[in-house]
Amino acid sequence: MWMDEGYYDFRWMSDGWNWVIYFVYTSLITAFSIAFHRVAFRNSKRSGMKIGASVFFGFVLMAGLLLLLYMNSNWKVYQD
Repeated sequence: MWMDEGYYDFRWMSDGWNWVIYFVYTSLITAFSIAFHRVAFRNSKRSGMKIGASVFFGFVLMAGLLLLLYMNSNWKVYQD
């Protein structure tokens, strides 16, 4: 959020709408992490390393989703 919504500044925290966007990002990353953990480590014991891997892949999957949406978007929007 510091990079995306705040343009490398923490003043984004004063806008309520940015908190809604933050909640959406966080919810999607959490959902991807939980889904990856349930699929990859379904029948094994819990450990910190597996939870860390799940969170990492949650971020990777979220970044992949955003990249996919960006690549399939209308390019005219991004032109000055």
